[in-house]
Amino acid sequence: MGSLRINRVLYEGDSYYYKSPNFKNNLVIIEGKNGNGKSTFCKLIYHCLGGSVDEFKKTSKERHQEIFGDKNNYIELDISIGEGSFLVRRLINDNEIIVTPYSLEEVEDDTGGGEKEVAAVLQTDKTKVLPINRSENKPDTFSDWILSELRISVIELTYGSANFKIKINDLFRLIYHDQSPDPNYIYKKPESDNYISDSILIRKVIFEILQGEKYSDYYKAISKTKELEKERSIGKVILAEYESIARELRGSYEAKNSTFLKKELDDNDDRLEKLHASREALKKPRKVKESFNDVDGLKQNILEGELVVSERKRQLFDLYKEKSRLLELKSLTRLEVDQVAKIIHTHSRLNLFSADTCPYCLSKVNRQKDHCVCGAKIEEAQYERFFYTESEYKELLKTKQATFSSINFALSDCQADEVANEKEIDSIEENLRRLRNKLSEQLINVDDDTNTLAINDVDDKILELREKDSSLRQLIDIEVKLEGLVKKDDILQGNVSDAKRAEKMLELKAQVDISSKVVAFSKIYNEFMTQSLPNCRSAKIDGEDYTPIINDFEYKEDSSRVQKRLMYYLTLLKMSLENSDSSFPRFLMIDTPDTAGIDDERLIPTIGQINKFLEEDNYQVILTTGVGAYPKEFDKFVSVRLRDDSKLLKLKYSETEI
Repeated sequence: MGSLRINRVLYEGDSYYYKSPNFKNNLVIIEGKNGNGKSTFCKLIYHCLGGSVDEFKKTSKERHQEIFGDKNNYIELDISIGEGSFLVRRLINDNEIIVTPYSLEEVEDDTGGGEKEVAAVLQTDKTKVLPINRSENKPDTFSDWILSELRISVIELTYGSANFKIKINDLFRLIYHDQSPDPNYIYKKPESDNYISDSILIRKVIFEILQGEKYSDYYKAISKTKELEKERSIGKVILAEYESIARELRGSYEAKNSTFLKKELDDNDDRLEKLHASREALKKPRKVKESFNDVDGLKQNILEGELVVSERKRQLFDLYKEKSRLLELKSLTRLEVDQVAKIIHTHSRLNLFSADTCPYCLSKVNRQKDHCVCGAKIEEAQYERFFYTESEYKELLKTKQATFSSINFALSDCQADEVANEKEIDSIEENLRRLRNKLSEQLINVDDDTNTLAINDVDDKILELREKDSSLRQLIDIEVKLEGLVKKDDILQGNVSDAKRAEKMLELKAQVDISSKVVAFSKIYNEFMTQSLPNCRSAKIDGEDYTPIINDFEYKEDSSRVQKRLMYYLTLLKMSLENSDSSFPRFLMIDTPDTAGIDDERLIPTIGQINKFLEEDNYQVILTTGVGAYPKEFDKFVSVRLRDDSKLLKLKYSETEI
């Protein structure tokens, strides 16, 4: 994979400047006391590579006075990424970075003696001005460029409803070992202080991306799936909109695909062609006899219509009489029903009448069988028919009610026939009015050479078919678009399914890969920790969130946190040197690790663990530390020595020169 190397650091402003020597060693040590600018050195590099440094901002409560007070100031880095060399320049707090590639070539020296020297030749035609922040107008950022050069995939993540891309600044959280007041916090703190940027998910993703291409492929697959799902979601919205337009254009017509609509359009065009031919024929002079034939036909149609209206009116009159009779019968029947109901109520409550009651005084009479109360002889069956039991009255009530219902049904049918007849009469009379108007026009034009009325009818039909033709063409365009959108949606659905399957397969491969990486990482980390921390018996990282576990979570004093964090970063570098597929850029920047109260007796052996890969090639460690706070054998790697009278940033002009 790609590797990053800082060859030289330059800072320049109107008042201050700094120019470092060329860094040729794999280990670069910046030595100095507190306040001499060691941390500033690291922050200059980080800022020029797209990072955000609070001390350089106007809004910061703890401003870097020299840099904040300077004007027209910028940082320039000479860097190597893989086989390429670049000059990277950024103005302080500017949101764009200028990148210019260069090559080392032999050129004639300035003496004119014909001798040649190796010099940097800028490829200014390939200069890029890259934004730090992504926008619609500038989708490609400096982070995208440097990640591409390092052959690290640009990963887009979804966290809740938020979508964002992993930047070089995020990866620097495990590359830039800053001077944290709490070394127990392994990762460098994020630039934006929110729950997403410092979530467990983001920290895991950073670790996994730096471990190799398999997780990069997996996260790229996730991004691809999300993009396809987003594309399909947008497509579905457009599809729904076109379906709505199609329904509106279609109106009451049934839905048809473009093939049937084109057939219908062809049929419509055929009818239009025939109508145009008919119109041309009608424009030719006609015979008078033909005109009179048209008039006679209209008269015959009017006469027949009037006869039908007369018959329908007669039927309507009969219906009116029948309706009147039924209404009267309904009223009488309702009265009878009411009377029977009252008789039943009165009879059941008072029992006024019976076969043995005198109709005048209502007294009980001992009547002889087959004789009336008056004594006259009469048959018993005939006598009793004037007196009914309660059950007989109820049966009589049911009969009357049934009759009433039948009358209602008959009345309803009669009213329905009445409404139907009235509508039919109105329709026929409306047609008669149209025929009479047509007859009047025909009589006016009877002497014309052309049949104007017939031409007008043809014109009306042509207009109607043309409107239909226009609607059909619009509907065909919409339907063709709809069919294309449906086909595209089917393809996208298949692509999403394929992407999800590929994502699942890559996830399984990545999980297997990261499991082996966790084992390998823990092995190296354990070696570093047990050799730098006397009371450390075992060290490993958690397989879930990749955090260190020392002596199975046994409590350690604060000073042990320095080893726990620093050895974590050294393990990342060692892993990248042992695994060619690692995405870690083989670059570490370690800023003054002597924090948390650690003394030199423990700090120096801890820094000495860098010995484990000093003989390796193609890596760089930039270490800032206190004076002599490193193993003696590292003295040859000290590139910058800062003393009390030799701070990092120097005034361009002394007070006497000013």
